[in-house]
Amino acid sequence: MKFSRQYLFGVGSGLILSALISLLFMMTTPESLGTVGVDTPQKSSADTIVPEEKVPPENSSSDETQTQAQTQTQAQVQAQAQKSFEIPRGASAEKIAQLLQDGGWIPNKEEFLTKVKAQNLEKRFKAGTYKLTPGLSTDNIIQQLLQ
Repeated sequence: MKFSRQYLFGVGSGLILSALISLLFMMTTPESLGTVGVDTPQKSSADTIVPEEKVPPENSSSDETQTQAQTQTQAQVQAQAQKSFEIPRGASAEKIAQLLQDGGWIPNKEEFLTKVKAQNLEKRFKAGTYKLTPGLSTDNIIQQLLQ
C-alpha cells in the first residue's frame, strides 16, 4: 500500500497535536481547576521550590516573605543598572559606534560597525533615548537600539 505525502503529513500533524493536547491536560491539576468538595492539600510555591525536609513548616511564611523581598530587590537592581543612551538626530552608524565606545558600552567600534554593516542595519537606527544594561554583548546592544 502506498501513502501520499499529504496523508502522511496529516497523520503526523494529528499525532503531534494530540500529544500537545494530552500534555496540556496532564499539566492541569485539581487545584488549578478549583474543584469543590474534594479535600486536597494546598501547596505553596515554597513547597515546590524547597524540599520539605530542609524547611520546617513553621518557617514557610517567613521564607515566602524573603523570596518576595529578593524578587523585588532583583527587579530594583536591574532597573537601577539600566542606563540611558541617546542617539542624536541624524547620527550615522559610525557616530553611534563612537558614542557607544566613548560611553563604555562596547569595547571596539569596528566590531560594532562590522556587525551592523553585515546585517545591512546602518540606516535602521532611530534617534531617541534607549535604556541599556551594562555588560550587554554587541549583538544585544544592536537589538536594543533597533527596538
